[in-house]
Amino acid sequence: MAIANAAYEMGKGGDLFLSSVFEVNSRSGDTETARQAIGRYLALHRDNAIALRRAADFFAANDGSAHRIAMLVRLTELRSEPGDISELARLYRLEGRFEDELTLLDRFHGVQLPPELLDRWERLSTRKRHSEKMKELAIDFSTDGVALPSEEVRAVH
Repeated sequence: MAIANAAYEMGKGGDLFLSSVFEVNSRSGDTETARQAIGRYLALHRDNAIALRRAADFFAANDGSAHRIAMLVRLTELRSEPGDISELARLYRLEGRFEDELTLLDRFHGVQLPPELLDRWERLSTRKRHSEKMKELAIDFSTDGVALPSEEVRAVH
């Protein structure tokens, strides 16, 4: 491992080497070197779904939720795997990013999603429609039914 890390620090090695440095260091607990190696690998292979999945798992185990989300976003851009979609939707929900969650579920609504995600999509969509209707009613009520120019509508919000 020491020899591999020394070669890595000198910028030596190709794809397989970077992948190996990532694996060895993530297993041994050197998360910083592992993080750098997977970053370099992904910079060269942005569309490698296997490496993105490994990186997402690594960040899940090493407190990298922002990085994990970024890996999952890229994965869902490349493929429509229900597991990736479910994981990303759950992370959005945990972070309170409900608009992002709804956008994701809207994008994959036609894909075979687990029933719980379809139910979640329905609830979020209903809430969004309800919220938009409430805004319309509030504007209508606050203006006494008089149509306002768009800049005044924004001021009412």
